[in-house]
Amino acid sequence: MEDDGSTVRMYQLVRPTGAERMRETSLYESHWRRIERDAFEAQWHAKVEEASSRIHVETINLATGLLLPVWNKLPDGSVQVWRVTDNDGNALIGRIIPAASIERLTKEFGASMTISLSPGEIMAAARTRTGIAIPAFDGARLMTAMVNGQQRFELRDYPPARLAWFKSLGCFTEIIAYKTRLFVPVDRAEAIIASALGVIPAAKAA
Repeated sequence: MEDDGSTVRMYQLVRPTGAERMRETSLYESHWRRIERDAFEAQWHAKVEEASSRIHVETINLATGLLLPVWNKLPDGSVQVWRVTDNDGNALIGRIIPAASIERLTKEFGASMTISLSPGEIMAAARTRTGIAIPAFDGARLMTAMVNGQQRFELRDYPPARLAWFKSLGCFTEIIAYKTRLFVPVDRAEAIIASALGVIPAAKAA
């Protein structure tokens, strides 16, 4: 239902590997079309065979237990509760925590923990409201910023002494409101992050 009480017609799209819900208006704006039942069955079985031939492995972090008392401490990006069953039939119920949020979450509970993030996970975290601090960059925070009507990736609180190193990776600076700001090219951001994580100066690696 909408805020004014009017109803919204929804459709559930069921696929061999999952399901999703879509508004009726979004369905009509898409490229869905009617097909004959035999053609549908043939394509359905083809998708089933394709899915069964692939193994998708993903590591997830699950917050379980009595969650309601600590609900406000959990990341607010996704509040869906999942039920996960392992190969032995053991079931866990909880909320999936993005890898980039693990360190901040443990601090909320008075603990200390670090976790290695892939370049893709770092880029996903950079798109969130708070961005992400990258230890390899002396804690510089990668986040999105709107500049001249365009969304960019910006490194904030970077150590000025390492500015030349950042530029050697492909980052660039602009002086905006008398302040030097450091940006990561959007089209090469993940590649630059991956390169940076592999070429940390020896002094830092130690």
